Amino acid sequence: MSKMAAIEFLKEQLIAIEDERKKLQEAIARLSQLDAEVQAINLLLAKHSGEKHRLPSATQILRSENAVTSGTSISKLIIRALTEAGKPQRTEQLLAFLGSHGKQTHGHTLRSTIHQSKLIKSVTPGVYGLVEWSQ
Repeated sequence: MSKMAAIEFLKEQLIAIEDERKKLQEAIARLSQLDAEVQAINLLLAKHSGEKHRLPSATQILRSENAVTSGTSISKLIIRALTEAGKPQRTEQLLAFLGSHGKQTHGHTLRSTIHQSKLIKSVTPGVYGLVEWSQ
């Protein structure tokens, strides 16, 4: 193999690896969001059915948060903010809550996360709540 052919081969390998890395990063981000939704559904199910054993311990929550990424996902924090407030919240309130938990983000990121979630919905423009509140 000539030197030029070897260089081209290595460049192709690098591109393929970078593409695979990007796909894995996207999958990890989606997994974190799905974990947040599963945890929220379990919490809501426990709340409505009175089954205490479904409530995760603090250790389980920390383990699930650190399993894939360090820290808490935006989706988990939004659900937590809404649950703690007990009522729908404005975009500014949710952004402030996220900021107070180390997640500096913008409104478009917040809206994108909410749009992808099956547990959070827009109540009115700029106001979001939990889907269960409308049932």
